[in-house]
Formats: sequence, C-alpha cells, structure tokens
Amino acid sequence: MGNLFSQPQPERTIGVVIPADFRGIPIEFQTKNAGICNRFVAPWGAFIKPSILSLLRWKFWTENRSNIPWNKPEEIDKVHPVHKIDKENIYNLQEGKLQVTWIGHATMLLQFDGANILADPVFSEYSGPFWRFGYKRYRPPACTTKDLPQIDAVIISHNHFDHLDTGSVKDIVKYSPDAVWFVAKGMKSWLTKRGCRNVVELDWWDGREVEINGHQFRFFCTPTQHWCQRGLIDFNKALWCGWIVEGAKYKFYFAGDTGYQDRLFKRIGEKYGPFDIAAIPIGAYDPRFVLKYQHVEPKEAVSIHQDIKSKCSVGMHWGTFHTMACEYYLEPPQKVEEAMLKKKLDPKSFFSLCIGETWVVGEDRDYDPPFMERGKVRKASLNDEPKDTGTKHSDSQKDEIAEILIESGTSLSDKKNK
Repeated sequence: MGNLFSQPQPERTIGVVIPADFRGIPIEFQTKNAGICNRFVAPWGAFIKPSILSLLRWKFWTENRSNIPWNKPEEIDKVHPVHKIDKENIYNLQEGKLQVTWIGHATMLLQFDGANILADPVFSEYSGPFWRFGYKRYRPPACTTKDLPQIDAVIISHNHFDHLDTGSVKDIVKYSPDAVWFVAKGMKSWLTKRGCRNVVELDWWDGREVEINGHQFRFFCTPTQHWCQRGLIDFNKALWCGWIVEGAKYKFYFAGDTGYQDRLFKRIGEKYGPFDIAAIPIGAYDPRFVLKYQHVEPKEAVSIHQDIKSKCSVGMHWGTFHTMACEYYLEPPQKVEEAMLKKKLDPKSFFSLCIGETWVVGEDRDYDPPFMERGKVRKASLNDEPKDTGTKHSDSQKDEIAEILIESGTSLSDKKNK
C-alpha cells in the first residue's frame, strides 16, 4: 500500500464557481506572470526582493530591539501569556454568533453559522524547511490540531513556512479529512500530494460558493502585496493572497501577509466591505528598508482597517516566532493602539487577543492584557472607556485628547471630569 501523503487525490468539483468580476478592478490589480519561468509578479510593481547587501546590513549592522527574554520564560508568561483554548466555547458556539480564536502567529479559528474555518494553520515548534532549521517559537500554540473541533474549511494565504506547515497539514488531514482547502494559484498540487482531498485553487478576485452544514458560504481570493517561496528555485511560482469569507449574516477578511498598497485595500473595501471582523498582520516590520514592501507596520495596519471598512479588527502575525525582525517583541499591539488614537479612532475596534483567547464578536472583553504594559508606559486603561470615544468633541478637542492619551496616559473619562 502506497503512502497516503504521496498519492495525488482525484479531481473533484467543489461548490459553485463564482467567476472573477473585474468591473471596477484596474488591470494593475489583476494577476500577472512575467519572465521566462512564468513567475507571478505584483502587477503594480511595488515589491522589491531584498538584495544580499540589504540582508547583510539587516543581519549584522541593524540594532535588534526585540529583547525576548529567552532564558526567563516566566517573564514572558507574565506579559504574554498563552491561554489554553476553551473547548466549551469552541465546541458549542452560540447560534447566530460570530467568534474568533487566536491560536498564535497567523493561525486563527473563525466560527459562525455552524462552520469551523481555520486560517494559515501552523502548530510546529519551528517554522522552516527542516526540523530545528528556521524560526523558533517563543510562544507555543494555544492547542494542537487534535484539540480543535472538526474543521470544515482551511484558508491559506501563501506558502511561506510560518503560514503553511507540512506537519500541521498532515495532522488536519488526519483529524478533519473532509475539510475543504482554499488556496491561490500554484499551490493545489502541493496540498493534494499531502493527502488533502478537497482543494479549491483560485486566482485573485475569483470566488467559490460552498455549503457547510446546511449553510451557504462564499470564499473570495483577493490580492495582497507579498511573495512566495519554499525552495531554492520556486520563487513566486505560486500566488499569494488574502481571503474573504462571507455567510448569510457575517463577513470576515483575512489579510495573510502583506505590505501596504492604499488603492488596493480601498478597492477591496469598496467591492466587498464592510466587514464584521478582519484579521490584519501587525508585526515583523522592522527594519523598514527590508520589510516595508512585504510587511505592514502598525500604522499601515490601521490604514488597512479603515480602507477595507472593517467594523472590528484583530492583530496577528506577532508575538509568536523569533523572526529576524528587530522591533520590541511586545511593540506591535501597543503601536496599533497609538495609531488608532492618533487618528481619533476607537481603539476597541482594532486590538490584539491573547494567544488562546476566544472572542465572541461584539461582546465585552478585557482590553488591558498584560502585553499592553500600561503601567510601564503610563497608558490609560481601556476597560473603563466607552466605545467611540471623543465623538462628541470638536476636531480641536479631539486632537488635544488624542495627544493627552498618547503622551501622558490620562484617560478620556479623566479628561471629561476635569
């Protein structure tokens, strides 16, 4: 008997194809191949692959501010705890509710209308081509694949090792063999060779309608600004993307990995928004001379939140793996809040969950997790703040309040009481 994970599975049509609707989509945001190897490229020409010199400058001459206390795990536990997933919640979703669980890095569990949808599943200790060769976790995943409920669909943004992990794929195939896998062009054969039976491969702006547990869902593949590579000679032989998951009542946007392109994200917001919840990357952005074209920084993440018309967003792609990025390891969510306040936006509408935290969208939660380090940086608590803070003030008053909140830590309620 052959190896299950080396046998390509037979073709099968899954759901109803939704052809790409290019109305209002400029040619620069449509898929493009180039070169003698027919590789995918960012058609708007923004992505620049880092040169060897810039990589050397990054590795040897750039200050690393990450300050991860590797030898003091108890210190990390205090400021960036990992919660064990609440099986009672994830196995018994309340009818009509939408909930999201951050498992770590870009791995998210989305649940609504009876469907369990997993994004960019990576559960391994290392992110790389071989065991112990790659980025090491300093925060474990909140669970194993065995702990999860039956997975109905998996969305994959691209093939980098911190977003697509061989061992995790095989485990999901073992425990959820009927899951439907949604990937961008060029990735289907990789998954079928590892036992995935139901694989939907889409181009940018394409969609597929599928029925899950008696409910209709639509999945759309959308452009991002990134790149793909797993081996020495496969640079951009597969496509990278974001995903939209749309049910009868709720819409979810998953940005995957991306640099910032304002017109692109505005177009996504105009075409598909508004979204009830979005997962947006906020980490691994420093130094900018290497990473700006492929990873957004927090203020750009906030711009995406606005561009796509997200009602609420959660941060991801931070606080899990020890990458080569140089920002302080707890900085991303703090900078997101700072950017939200500077734009006079409600900071409760874009925040980060704790690893393992399950949040029912719209319900109250603890907005002062320890990784925000409010005492250390003298920031005001959000738990006592109403939503839409400052909306009754003039623009000049809003500017004054935002400055006070950011620089002195005085809360809005304190300001009002003065």
